[in-house]
Amino acid sequence: MNTGQITKRLKQNNNFYKIILFAWLVHGQPFTRVYVYKENSSMASRIFLCLLLIPSLFTGNHCYAQERWTTTLASVTFKIKNAGLTVEGSLKGFTGELLFDANALTHSQLSGSVQVATINTGINKRDEHLKSPDYFDVNKYKTIQLKSKTIYRKNEDFSGIFDLTIKNITRQVEIPFNFKQTGNKAVFEGNFLIDRRDFGVGGNSFILGDKVTISIIVNAYK
Repeated sequence: MNTGQITKRLKQNNNFYKIILFAWLVHGQPFTRVYVYKENSSMASRIFLCLLLIPSLFTGNHCYAQERWTTTLASVTFKIKNAGLTVEGSLKGFTGELLFDANALTHSQLSGSVQVATINTGINKRDEHLKSPDYFDVNKYKTIQLKSKTIYRKNEDFSGIFDLTIKNITRQVEIPFNFKQTGNKAVFEGNFLIDRRDFGVGGNSFILGDKVTISIIVNAYK
């Protein structure tokens, strides 16, 4: 049955064919495969086919109920070498979506962002310089975003491949993390390393280090 014939069937308000079309939309089954048995089928065989199809609409990835966690407290900190000394700083304004089930990692997704204008290294003059176009350019780029692409087990903890976006430049990073749950509360904690130059944050420098260690701790409940 071709597309024109399918459209004609639907215009005739044939509920049977609408059910088959819905099954195709959900599962991506080709029309030729779905319709090959229906053209001259009896009412009994149509009912039987519907009974086979309908349960499948409620299985698979489409209706999986993932555990959603709500953030109560978050800490995003970083460390970088400057003139041989370690400079520590923080970023605030965390918002995120935490869909995570340790027993269903293929359905899990973690994402979050922070407000770049909240950067704080303890020295106001340095912070203002970091907000300038030489570094983060906060008037143009308001947030730093992180979003998982895949999450998997790594030894006894977890790890994930994430898209990290800074100054509208996105790079993939691997972030090992642990997840500790107590009742309906949990803590996510991860650390990873990036090169600031990959995101256009400052240029080459003999004084400022290239590598930045980032730590994220998120307390949440469900």
